[in-house]
Amino acid sequence: MSPHSGMVKIDMDAIRHLSVAERVQLVQAIWDTLQPTAEDLPLTDDQRGILEGRLAEHQADPASAVPWETVREVLSELPRSALAARRATGGVRNGVPLLEAIHGEGIATGQIVDRLNGES
Repeated sequence: MSPHSGMVKIDMDAIRHLSVAERVQLVQAIWDTLQPTAEDLPLTDDQRGILEGRLAEHQADPASAVPWETVREVLSELPRSALAARRATGGVRNGVPLLEAIHGEGIATGQIVDRLNGES
């Protein structure tokens, strides 16, 4: 028996002829059908061990927990920190030339990108 038996045959050529917007809608419709349950995605023994260890650490010292707002602030600051490091070092990262920083600009907007690209 084929591992694909019972699967619906999909006409990939027809999909390739859809507009980008139509393909996005198709992907979203497929994505919406994926509602996994805990039974669909069982934990490995290693994952379960990690979670149990973290729960035990939290139960032993609940005050060590970090509020979500703090985590969100730290995570949102990471890209800014990375950009600041790029400004300090300049040059190339992962084979891609870094753009010159525009000092005093805090958020990358379309206007900033256009200015960096010399389009305005």
